[in-house]
Amino acid sequence: EPVILNEAHARSLPEFDALMDLIVDPTTIGTYNMACYIRWIAMAAVDGGFMSDYDTFPLNHFLRHGRELPFAGQLTIWERHVPCLVSGNGSEYFRMAKKIGRSLQEHVYKQKYINENGSKDAYRQQVRWSDMLALLELYKKSSAMFIRKREVLDGLKILQNPNWSKDDCEMARGMRAVHFSHQSIKEGKQTYRGSIHRATIARQFLNRFHEVCEYTPVAN
Repeated sequence: EPVILNEAHARSLPEFDALMDLIVDPTTIGTYNMACYIRWIAMAAVDGGFMSDYDTFPLNHFLRHGRELPFAGQLTIWERHVPCLVSGNGSEYFRMAKKIGRSLQEHVYKQKYINENGSKDAYRQQVRWSDMLALLELYKKSSAMFIRKREVLDGLKILQNPNWSKDDCEMARGMRAVHFSHQSIKEGKQTYRGSIHRATIARQFLNRFHEVCEYTPVAN
């Protein structure tokens, strides 16, 4: 069964305060991006596992590995650098929380400097940085930073093809999950329905998917 983590889980990690201190001024990155950072700390606190965005839904059963994590618990991001689906053990999440925190810290300092020392025409704003952008930056610096896979189906492909048929099942072959991201909802012209309807959109697709597609196992 899925477990919803919150800040209380993150605070149970002894290193919580030290990791939070990396973000000198949390208001500069905004509430959403701060929550995205804290989730890595929460996963370290509960000793790791699979971490999923609330708008990511499984296409295949995750327990085919048994109770062991893929790749012996090494941090794995299943959609390139987009952390909509991540797996790893607790120490790997802790390692990445520190890396992401330092990346956020660096960019917060840059934006604060611009805001405080730029000309009157300088663009003052919250820093446009997130855990996703930090992961991309880290991977560009070293491809050994984490295991990078591409086994999550973009929800946009579903929204552009509402009449899912058996011929479309090949699109999902080898995919672990489907992600109905903010961007896919926007580009799929479903924004008018509101974010609360993402669950309805996902349920409609998953019911259709399991009705017309055969089980498509992915590699371990």
